[in-house]
Amino acid sequence: MTDSSPSRTDTAMEYPIDLVAAPLIKLSDMAPRREIRTAGEDWTGITSSARRRKLQNRLNQRAYERRKASRRPASIHPGQGSRPRYASLATTDAPDAPGSPSVPQKLAVIKSPAGCTPGSGCVLLRPGAQGALRQFVKKAYEDYVLGCPQPWYLSTLIQVNVFNALVQNGFTLGFSDRWQKKGVISPFSIIGPLQSCDSYPLNLQPTALQRTVPHHPWIDLFPIPQMRDNILLSFRHLDMDELCGDLLDVKPGLEGKPSLIVWGDPWDTRGWEASPLFLQKWGWMLGGCRDILQATNYWRQSRGEDEILF
Repeated sequence: MTDSSPSRTDTAMEYPIDLVAAPLIKLSDMAPRREIRTAGEDWTGITSSARRRKLQNRLNQRAYERRKASRRPASIHPGQGSRPRYASLATTDAPDAPGSPSVPQKLAVIKSPAGCTPGSGCVLLRPGAQGALRQFVKKAYEDYVLGCPQPWYLSTLIQVNVFNALVQNGFTLGFSDRWQKKGVISPFSIIGPLQSCDSYPLNLQPTALQRTVPHHPWIDLFPIPQMRDNILLSFRHLDMDELCGDLLDVKPGLEGKPSLIVWGDPWDTRGWEASPLFLQKWGWMLGGCRDILQATNYWRQSRGEDEILF
């Protein structure tokens, strides 16, 4: 008797699977794992229950702080949230930042006069780098929207945010777009009538040293007056290119290098944090800068990390 039952192949051809109607199962990472920032925080595969529980508690606390911050209105005060702003790429041809103090006119950034050598300055965005940066930020944002941010983006985003913060502070000070070039000198140190700076945020108003020591304008953009003075006092012995590279070199794969981190408004010292490696290498630069040292410990505590004893 011949077996008339259809073969597996015949069945597949006669009764094709309805892929459109098939239910879709959404796959996603476990919520706590989305908070992992370094390989050392991944608790999966760890056999020690105590170590695993410690890491899980840290990630759960981080997730809680992020959710709590997302429900709050934005504020200039560090105590009102602990979530950093997501990076975008500012450009020097943008208008003044919304909400920034008004300035009567743009300050021209002057070429260095003959005989004056304020240092080579810091080329904050090397030629050809802006296009690559835009692609990186676009990709990072798309992954963020899709709910699959990549941990390795973090180190690059930190530098992008610092760059953006300095650009925004340049807008706030009314600097022309030439402040990023080499061979220019800060308008604050130009001999001549002093322009009133009362309209600037307090932390960006030039110090007496900025008024008298010729320097590149990128130094004016840090919202930490004593840090600016410390840089100027050590100007002749400081490798500005090395400092600029640590803070603003936005190439991927530069994890574990000294850095500053921006969490809030760029002109507010309380929204900045210094990484342990930055303090180890450049700590002298923050001597007397009590505000950022306090802010650093605030942000560390908000992530469940230990305070740094200065």
